[in-house]
Amino acid sequence: MQKNISASDKALITDLDKQIRDYVKEYGTRKDSELLDQAISDIRYHHEDQRRKSGQPFIIHPLRVASYICRAGLDAPTVVATLLHDIIEDTSITHEDIHKRYGSWYADIVTGLTKIKKTESPKSVTTDNVEATYQRMLKTMVQDVRALFIKLFDRLDNMRDMEAMPREKQRRISLETLNIYVPIAERLGLSQICQEHTILCFKL
Repeated sequence: MQKNISASDKALITDLDKQIRDYVKEYGTRKDSELLDQAISDIRYHHEDQRRKSGQPFIIHPLRVASYICRAGLDAPTVVATLLHDIIEDTSITHEDIHKRYGSWYADIVTGLTKIKKTESPKSVTTDNVEATYQRMLKTMVQDVRALFIKLFDRLDNMRDMEAMPREKQRRISLETLNIYVPIAERLGLSQICQEHTILCFKL
């Protein structure tokens, strides 16, 4: 576990961990629980020294998004995939690693939700990279709608935590959310998510 974590963050991590384990134990199989244990162990290890812009330990983000997936009533494999959704993008873990440890479905879902690596300066985002990322995400979501739910809840958690980001990035992500994620949530009949996304966009 990451050092120098506040008591409140430790309590939050423990609570989220328990919520997720209880849900998968009740609604999943023994194999699901085994993969969940493995996923939690992997994100604890690989995200150990990472923090969000807000200062919170990074691990809180995948745990929190997975808890939203539980509350939405999705299946246990989706919960496990949610925990892993940032591990390729933000650590040294690869598609092949996920494939070996979890299987092809998990590897494809997690890779499909991962941004295309930037080819230029870390400070620049090329149009080609952005378009390629959306094309890959769209393909993954069309193949399995569960990926779409993961992305919607991932974006919701990021929007709730957006105030720690630079103002320019807040505006860019808010515009992207209004143009892409709000219409998707609306079409899926997820009125509460649609409404909160919209409120957060205009708040920033």
